[in-house]
Amino acid sequence: MLTIACDEVDLRTEQSAAVGSAMRLRPGLALEAVEELAAASLTAFYQCGLECPTGFHPTSVSCSLACGSCAAGARNWTKCELNQGDYFYMCGLDCPSTYHETSVNCAPVCGSCAFGVSNYTKCELNQGDTLYTCGLECPSGYHATAVSCNLACGSCVAVRNNQVRCEKH
Repeated sequence: MLTIACDEVDLRTEQSAAVGSAMRLRPGLALEAVEELAAASLTAFYQCGLECPTGFHPTSVSCSLACGSCAAGARNWTKCELNQGDYFYMCGLDCPSTYHETSVNCAPVCGSCAFGVSNYTKCELNQGDTLYTCGLECPSGYHATAVSCNLACGSCVAVRNNQVRCEKH
């Protein structure tokens, strides 16, 4: 877990005992420390803020007094997990570039679900000759061949087409 105090960072990781334990860092070095630990098989960690560094995706958000105020339901604390495998679920609607969105939903661990707003996405690895992705853009290396509406990608009432069929170039 990563916690930030005013004058130092306490970085603890959820990973194998081979890397293990905690490091105490000066402010401004947290990102460098995360990148260094990522190279040492880091698979998940917590950090202040709502975004994860490159190679990781957010899986939950909450509030920690160590990261600032928790007034009015503010969220300032994120669990980040390594982008790996054929698919994963993440908070937010935009998958990393080597993955594409295959469904959207709302999950309380990712924030408010008021008014039916989507905040949680299933990301699948870009592989194969044909894939379907939520939205109207294909991942790099693929081109659009058809559009349709899929309830897994959101409402088909307000938006006529919300999914695209993509074929490899």
